[in-house]
Amino acid sequence: MMFFLKKMSTVALAAMTIALIPTVGRAETPVEISPKALSILQRAHDFLKKEHFYSFQANISADEVLPPAFKIEYNSVANFKVRRPNGVFVEFVGDRRTANFYYDGFQLTLWDKFKNVYATIAAPSTIDETISLIDTKYNFSFPIDDFISSNFYKALTEKIKTGYYIGTSVVEGVPTYHLAFSQDNIDWQIWIDQGESPLPRKIVIIYKNLPGSPQYAVIFSHWNFQSQNNNIFSFKPPTKAVKIDFLPVISNSQSKSTN
Repeated sequence: MMFFLKKMSTVALAAMTIALIPTVGRAETPVEISPKALSILQRAHDFLKKEHFYSFQANISADEVLPPAFKIEYNSVANFKVRRPNGVFVEFVGDRRTANFYYDGFQLTLWDKFKNVYATIAAPSTIDETISLIDTKYNFSFPIDDFISSNFYKALTEKIKTGYYIGTSVVEGVPTYHLAFSQDNIDWQIWIDQGESPLPRKIVIIYKNLPGSPQYAVIFSHWNFQSQNNNIFSFKPPTKAVKIDFLPVISNSQSKSTN
């Protein structure tokens, strides 16, 4: 299973590239891994897993550390439409890169609408298998791909060392539960909506072993569970679009920082 925390959502189109230590404070008494924190995360997973169609928006900010330790923040917005088990559409618009992703159970295509170039590969029949393929063979991932996989609870928890229930918090006007976890190479926090729809509202990752400890943060919004137009998952080349090769992303220290 791909673990989205292990990379900074890097994506490639041939020659172009798409790219806590928890404070306890008011939290419960520290334990190695809090059962309450895991329970809240499991509830969020169970709620999302039962949905066949869903869509959401992710507002992403990511640090780049320049020598000697100067941080630059870049921002992007990713709009997701998901059809389990074999449909994903992502519209990704960022400060430095823009691309659309199409997966329909047969092919995966990346298209840069500004340059009007695209690359396509044959893909497995499920989202999970496709996530694994592009990670192992091409060294990139969908942005925040654990939240389109079939088991984001496993993906998020399989490498944790410590975990805490911090308390309640308000994110973008929404009451949430605030959780914090630590792994060998990263610390991360997640905020889960309170109430009957325990959806992810925010996540923050700190790459603590990299120079400058860069941060990656996502705000989730516009969750919707209406059925999607199946045509949106298949790519039809626009007029004069140029097909190019689908090439692996060159590894870098941050993209593989939590292997």
